Amino acid sequence: MKKHIIAIMAICLTGAASYAGVTVPNTAPAPDTGNYFHQGDFLLGFDGSYNHLGASVGDTSGSLSFFYLDAGVSYFVMDNLSVGLNTNWFYIPKTYGVSAYALGLELDPKYYFQGLNSHFVPYVGVHGGMLYGNVDAGGGNASKTITDLGADLGVIFPINKNVYIDLDLKYTKYYNLDDIQLDTFQVAIGLKIKL
Repeated sequence: MKKHIIAIMAICLTGAASYAGVTVPNTAPAPDTGNYFHQGDFLLGFDGSYNHLGASVGDTSGSLSFFYLDAGVSYFVMDNLSVGLNTNWFYIPKTYGVSAYALGLELDPKYYFQGLNSHFVPYVGVHGGMLYGNVDAGGGNASKTITDLGADLGVIFPINKNVYIDLDLKYTKYYNLDDIQLDTFQVAIGLKIKL
């Protein structure tokens, strides 16, 4: 009975306040939509991987192991869209008498599918830029500036409102390598920090 009387009094008070021109604030908590990023946010990221790449020189092809590290910063131009600038490094340990490394700078736009789930946020993206590479083939070193272009598919998992674990599947194709055909598939794990 007491509950009914309290409910009726609350309805009457709300109606009276509305009639008198007083607004009653809505104190109900907003639903958790999984929107972690908003326009104007910055996201600092680091990731790395140990993977294999496919390469061919003329009629010969094979698979090599390589290490990859990446660091960059992204700016959200919209709630779901970021544009990033990354610096990356990859190193191929000596295999078949050949070792190589490359340092690069890339543009990295990504689209985040926020609001689908409060526990993770999937994303898609593209990346492309220029790298300075060096190949040691035993008989001497060769240096070259090359370009790359690729695509990303990944998901981030929030640890808290500012720190995230990033799992990224990345494909990259490299150009300007004369008769060498080089492309990579990478599974990288990283850390993202919202500033």
